[in-house]
Amino acid sequence: MSRNGGQLVSVVIPSEPGQRPEAALKALASVAPQAEVLLAYGRRPSLQRNLAVAQAKRPFVWFLDSDAEPEPGALGALLACLDEPGVAVAGGPNLGPEGQPGLQAAFSQVLASSFGSFSVSCRYARVGQRRLAGEKELILCNLLVRREAFLASQGFNIKLYPNEENEWLNRMADAGHHAIYEPQAAVRRPRRGSILAFAWQAFRYGRGRMLQTLANPHKGDAVHAVPALFLLYLLALPFAQPFWPPLGLGFILYVLLDLLAGLQVLLRSRDLSQSIASLALFPLRHLAYGAGWLAGLAGSGRARPGQADEVLVERVGLGTEHA
Repeated sequence: MSRNGGQLVSVVIPSEPGQRPEAALKALASVAPQAEVLLAYGRRPSLQRNLAVAQAKRPFVWFLDSDAEPEPGALGALLACLDEPGVAVAGGPNLGPEGQPGLQAAFSQVLASSFGSFSVSCRYARVGQRRLAGEKELILCNLLVRREAFLASQGFNIKLYPNEENEWLNRMADAGHHAIYEPQAAVRRPRRGSILAFAWQAFRYGRGRMLQTLANPHKGDAVHAVPALFLLYLLALPFAQPFWPPLGLGFILYVLLDLLAGLQVLLRSRDLSQSIASLALFPLRHLAYGAGWLAGLAGSGRARPGQADEVLVERVGLGTEHA
């Protein structure tokens, strides 16, 4: 397989109507100038991606987000993964931009921390070596798939967003397809612009996880209930004062873990402000995720499937205007 790979790949990028993803197109022009690019405009990302893949003409589909900028060599590294027998999916991490502002840098630190993101932290950092992976390691803003296998699977569940890729990856694994995590195949994406937006992102991910679990339960889903249980524990704690000494140990343990994770941020970043910010951002992420999980359990946030006529797919070239 050619390692520049562009002539084998269709790139699918969903975007909102009228918002052309210029940053992603510019990055693609330098790393995969021969790729076929399909921009899918609409407000139903799962449906947008499915319809774009149906129109793609090449054997591999690289899913990117509208603000994702692939690093040089990322596509070649992902294509190399698909050389291996039985592998239908490969993906890599989503990293923050180089030199991002202080608050966004703190968001990146929290996302990449094992305390902040638990089993999915490798989506936001280069962790370990190339390896077989599952839905907890891979992320849709940087995912290469075999088009034939994607179409045979019926694509993403259009009733889910986000977490449509997690449910799809579980179905692929159930069908016997392998997936690989390649830490060197990264894209760069800006982090949320405010603390409120960061909390909303965590809430949506928690809600999406619960809706995904209801749609297609799998072993390993139970671990994602932990933030919700912690939220309920904190809400109940003021009413359990007679039993506070033993019950309060959980709160004390969490505070100690938060302090330890903040220290790890300081050691990684060498930035005291990021470390201090992370002490508040860790619990914010956990509690917002837990609240979202509970909202999903209550039925909130179910996506409207949408209709094909709500989506416009545009095939674009990576000409000199993006060089």
